[in-house]
Amino acid sequence: MQTGQSPRRYSPLLIIFVSLALALISFFIPVAPGVNSPAEAHWRTAVAIVVSTLLFGAALSFLRGLKGFKTNLRVAYILLAVGIITMSLAFFQLPIFGIFNLWETDWVDAGGAILPFGFATILVYLGARKFAKTLQVRSKLKSFWLVFAVTTVFTVLLGIAGSLWVQYELEGVEIYIAVTGWTAIYALFAGFLLHKITNTIGVYYHKAIRALEVAIFALGLGALHESLSTFYFNNGHAYNDWGIYLWPLVITGLLFVKAGYEFRLLALQAVDDKKEEHTKDATDRDHIDSIVAVASLASRPEEIDAILDDLRMMTAHLGSGTTLTAEDRRRALSIYHRLETYLTTSDPVRNFTKEEVRSRATPAFRTIIDKHDKPFTSAPTPTHSS
Repeated sequence: MQTGQSPRRYSPLLIIFVSLALALISFFIPVAPGVNSPAEAHWRTAVAIVVSTLLFGAALSFLRGLKGFKTNLRVAYILLAVGIITMSLAFFQLPIFGIFNLWETDWVDAGGAILPFGFATILVYLGARKFAKTLQVRSKLKSFWLVFAVTTVFTVLLGIAGSLWVQYELEGVEIYIAVTGWTAIYALFAGFLLHKITNTIGVYYHKAIRALEVAIFALGLGALHESLSTFYFNNGHAYNDWGIYLWPLVITGLLFVKAGYEFRLLALQAVDDKKEEHTKDATDRDHIDSIVAVASLASRPEEIDAILDDLRMMTAHLGSGTTLTAEDRRRALSIYHRLETYLTTSDPVRNFTKEEVRSRATPAFRTIIDKHDKPFTSAPTPTHSS
């Protein structure tokens, strides 16, 4: 039924290929003379490069997929993408420190190297919060100060625990544990907000938002794993020396690549470019299925309930052997046009075009729409409250 442009399906594979290629190239960079084990340093560097490149590629996918979305959603995803890019750049420090043995520099000793991690997840949380506010999701997690207070308390407790029980022999390691804990909690709060969004938003968006939710939860759990594992694995342990502690974040990077791809699919909505009339008459099923498919595009399903009530009333009398009357079919066309008007003017997330909306209809029903292409004003169209 649908033709038109489709996303380049090799894009996620390209991101993965580039990350692996850069990791491989890093093995040919000579390490600094003071590095104890060049092999271990190379492996740690390679894993960190993979994580950094995957996150950076995923962020670019999010930014490339913003076309057609409204300002509030754009702002939400720009915050999210900038947060992921910041996280990517923070990880990219690790290869530089490892290869050139810069662990004793003032930047590292002062804690500057770990601050971008904490800042990155604040941006991720703010992006999720902006998205939730756009959809009017009800949640206490939208309160910035509540989340800040809970995260701060957890961070302080984790820092105190680190100073008392940490096994890692490195100056300032308790600060590292606290900041990674801060990163974890902000990411988990963002994940819980996205879970609420997934349960609120229309089905058209479910797959993309669910993929993002899973990726952010993985980021939170990965940071929490890093924070807690630092208590028990000292220098000289293979878990640290070979970069195994970063492996969960490789999975996180892959999940973000998946989420970025799913988001781009939303922006590259297929459009039926065929303009010729469909010769087959539209059936009752064409009328009903087309309306249901178009209704699924709404980001806030409750805002079109009044329109769909008309559909429910229209189909209530249908039974075995019963068909739509001529009046029912005119009513179905009116329902469709009211949905189209809402989606092209009032949906809080997406600026749909008429072509994008009509591509959801069956070819037979679209022929009818095109023949009667004029606004219907038999009932008011719901508007999104700001």
